[in-house]
Amino acid sequence: MQRLPITFRLTCFRAFIILASITLITLTSVKSYSQILLINEILTSTSETDQNGTPLEWVEIFNAGSEAVDLVQYSLTDDLQNPRKWNFPPVTLEPGGYFLAMATAYDYYNPGEYHTNFRLDADGEYLAIYRNSDLLVIDSINYPVQQKNVSYGRDPNTPEKWVFLDPTPKKVNPADGSVGSAEAPVFSIPGGAFDAAVTVELSTDQDDADIRYTLDGSPPSQTSPIYTNPITINKSTPLRASVFMEEYAPSDIITHTYFINEDMPLPIISLVTDPPGLWDRSKGIYANASQHGPNWERSASMEYIKLDGSRWFGVDAGVRIHGGASRDRAEKKSFRVYFRTNYGPGRLNIPLIPSTPLDDFDSFILRAGYNDSWIHWDAIERQVAVYISDQLGRTVHGDMGSVFCHGIYAGLYLNADYWGVYNLCERVDSDFLDSYYGDEEWDIISDDEVKEGDKTEWNRLITFAASKDMRNDDNYAQLVDMIDLEQVTSYYILNIWVQNHDWPHHNWFTARERRPDGKWKFLVWDMEDSFGSGVSRGSYNMNSFTNAQQGGSLGTLFKALLNNDQYKQYFMDRLYYYLDTVLNPEHLLPMLDDQANQIRVGIPSEAERWNQNMNIDVWEEALNTARTFINNRTEFVLNHVTRAIKLPTPTPTPAPVKPTPTPGGPTPTPTSTPTVTPTPVQPIPGEELGIFEASVDIGDALAAEGEALFDASTGVYTVTGSGTDIWGTQDEFHFLYKQISGDFSLEAEMSGENLGGSDWAKITLMARDSLDADARHFAPRLQESTLQASSQWRMETGGSAGSSASGSRINANQHDGRFRLVRDGDDFNTYYFSVDLNDWSYLDGQTIFMDDPIYIGLAVTSHDNGNYAKGFYENVKLTLPHTVIYDWMMH
Repeated sequence: MQRLPITFRLTCFRAFIILASITLITLTSVKSYSQILLINEILTSTSETDQNGTPLEWVEIFNAGSEAVDLVQYSLTDDLQNPRKWNFPPVTLEPGGYFLAMATAYDYYNPGEYHTNFRLDADGEYLAIYRNSDLLVIDSINYPVQQKNVSYGRDPNTPEKWVFLDPTPKKVNPADGSVGSAEAPVFSIPGGAFDAAVTVELSTDQDDADIRYTLDGSPPSQTSPIYTNPITINKSTPLRASVFMEEYAPSDIITHTYFINEDMPLPIISLVTDPPGLWDRSKGIYANASQHGPNWERSASMEYIKLDGSRWFGVDAGVRIHGGASRDRAEKKSFRVYFRTNYGPGRLNIPLIPSTPLDDFDSFILRAGYNDSWIHWDAIERQVAVYISDQLGRTVHGDMGSVFCHGIYAGLYLNADYWGVYNLCERVDSDFLDSYYGDEEWDIISDDEVKEGDKTEWNRLITFAASKDMRNDDNYAQLVDMIDLEQVTSYYILNIWVQNHDWPHHNWFTARERRPDGKWKFLVWDMEDSFGSGVSRGSYNMNSFTNAQQGGSLGTLFKALLNNDQYKQYFMDRLYYYLDTVLNPEHLLPMLDDQANQIRVGIPSEAERWNQNMNIDVWEEALNTARTFINNRTEFVLNHVTRAIKLPTPTPTPAPVKPTPTPGGPTPTPTSTPTVTPTPVQPIPGEELGIFEASVDIGDALAAEGEALFDASTGVYTVTGSGTDIWGTQDEFHFLYKQISGDFSLEAEMSGENLGGSDWAKITLMARDSLDADARHFAPRLQESTLQASSQWRMETGGSAGSSASGSRINANQHDGRFRLVRDGDDFNTYYFSVDLNDWSYLDGQTIFMDDPIYIGLAVTSHDNGNYAKGFYENVKLTLPHTVIYDWMMH
């Protein structure tokens, strides 16, 4: 049949509406006949969201009259009792024009973007346009239950007929709409695990209907095969089917996955999704794993298959890639699963994790465990991987009385392909916190990034901790009033004891109720580098107590607390309590075995899928490494802590019983203790050392006094230093320096040796505006253990240090040890001698305001106060302005 031109159809549409309006609405003037506003199309359920995760639903208004309409005279509402619920903006809508109102409940106007103060109900509701002057109903509809990603609008050929459509915002509605949705097909056999091939029949009671299906995870479409005969499935396969009928929208897609002759030691989590949504180079979330946000979420069907092979449930959900370094470094990636009404149910109302009191979830994580698994790039870390460190650490914090993320272990399948052993666990968000603490508004911060709420109170806490003298009991009392002291202290103790190497600079969550008496709580997250796994490589003697005072905000807070004698005593009391109870091997070893027993049966299949050089014996030996860690760790923790905290050792009194987990602990009331005034650090006078003038221990590195030597026969400078770090808001290191003014270039070939227990000893060139511990500085730095190089700096006196380690860091194979620190006015820059280019290359720089004269020289910190690191500097050259050659600076 030949279609009429769009312009003719539109004219007929307008004419029909005008005639219909005469019979439906009493109008008072001829002019009113020509002003006809219509609700033309609505979208009430969509997978498309904005950056906040809000679905982008909308209402389309059409001017079917012959004259322009000033929309500000009209209102849009979904409430019969409130006709002026949302007033249209002052926009002139020309004849034949369209206006789109986004139904987000944001309630604001932007030029070209208008948001209502209400959302649309996908289950159906009343919607109307009112004229403000007399509350006359201009157009209205009671729309039925809607489908996701399907709009509801007027048929352009029969405007009084409403049909389901492919969404066409601000365009003529398509003429192929449907009057409803087909009913979903019925499967004769539910999905599950089977010992032999199965034959599945699909059926529908609807006449003149086709069932279309797929076997590769893709959603059925009009081009998919039509079901005619029973389908025999002889290998693991996702079967997806939908009913198609003329004039009807396709039914919901039903998915059942059949696992045939699979080795099934663990329950199965099955994710089925359109393959391009995973693997396509331009839009696949797996192929573009570093991408984040709502635009990188894909619809999927999730099924749970029990150990007996039966299908417990199936549900549609949204899936994203989850994680940090594993996004780019690991072939086996983690997933985040969301339950939203635009896919299916808004929550999963199933007690999925037996150990938690919750029986419904809005999301969860499928953790691949990159740093504690056989997919890690480092061979030694693979050897000590047990796959359970993270869940074990979280569970231990629960035994310390804290809220924590519960979890289980399962075998994950993607489109019926086995993807390995995963830890399914709760996800930290406001819904999770509400479930344990009660309904609240929350500020949630992770790695100093806002997840929910804002950073106002968090910044206030950290600024207060960094700027106030905590030896003053009034300041300490104010600080304690901002945090859940018991819960926060247990968090620090746990991370220190388990030797969580990838913390506190990373992998942390904190949350606070958004109310005047809200207190910050810390939640354990990502403990893969613990219990001897990961970077620990089986060791159990690292000084995590010192490390806990470094690394940004968490280090700042902990160091501030430890400046108060009350807290030192409180910390020691709690430490001894936990060492005698939760952190006692008699408690921890059974917990380790419990976690291991849950996952042991899945380890052989994990090896088969991801690393066939590994086997169950390797894993059992890694478990023994974890047991050795648990049996030996306490001695070193006590040594590190008592060496730093000079208090009498208390006599432990609590009974060694497992504490009952609670959603937080009491906050002890601080009591008064004397204020201790430290002795200021003074420079150590010395003879002229080569081109430098003197050396000094900066900050509190006096626990092991450093020194600097110069061998005139070889031209080598040796700087020996202790100290916790050059980082945070206070530095501790040994510095060989001289004072100069103006521009300069300082060059050296650097290497080092660490005599302590840390992998983070730093060998640096340095420019510094004073010898105070909190001074502004800029430093090209070399990590002694890895020879990785980057720059670090402090922009303001007393501010937090920053670095380029996550951006322009270079590896050992990219440089030959030669570095330059160059000042050009207020700009400080790092250059390195590139192995590939055989020439100097620019690394990075910062603009930092330092008043002349400044201090420049060679700096070393052991990152382990009380132990030493040595820096060796060869071919040291200091070039002053009159001889600086700028050609290499322009690279």
